[in-house]
Amino acid sequence: MDKRKFKKWGIIFCVLFVLWVIGTISEKSDKSVEADAPSTEETVADKPKVLDVSNLELSDEKYINAIKDTNKFIGDIKVEGDKVTILFKDDMPILSEKSLVKNMAINGVDTFQKAFENSKANTVELIARSRFTDSYGNEEVKDAVNVTWNREISDKVDYSNYKNLLHQDYTKLYMISEKFSIHPSIWNQLDQEDKDNMNM
Repeated sequence: MDKRKFKKWGIIFCVLFVLWVIGTISEKSDKSVEADAPSTEETVADKPKVLDVSNLELSDEKYINAIKDTNKFIGDIKVEGDKVTILFKDDMPILSEKSLVKNMAINGVDTFQKAFENSKANTVELIARSRFTDSYGNEEVKDAVNVTWNREISDKVDYSNYKNLLHQDYTKLYMISEKFSIHPSIWNQLDQEDKDNMNM
């Protein structure tokens, strides 16, 4: 009988020991998860605050910088009354004429969105400039692509869906614009289908 009691207590002791080991491992893992997981305060502190530009003056440097943050190729921004004119640098890398027009649409929509977040902006014009060489070899910087939206257009746009739509068909940005112009030498290089879509 003594052997049986000893064996029984041995088994009980082994089971308790195994449960203790499992409990210890579980506690350590819970503590490491807690240590790894940021607290609510840390999470809130780490999130970059989005600047509310809705009521800033259009000439406010914070508003101007928020627009510039949408595209590294934005050069100058001019404000006249309730109109914001955004000039892109003339040294933007351009693969082709079509890529300039397409990139202006796909990247320009973010700029329009940020500019129209300000309730005082009623018209926003994007201008991409480029260097052109005439038949005599004279080089001159001119407007390559110019597109204007007004508040009414912007208010109708669901920006999150619209961005995806532009990746499928960039001409839609021009189709809904108040007005747009494309330098003739660039216009002539576009696909006829794209030109037809823009003129609808």
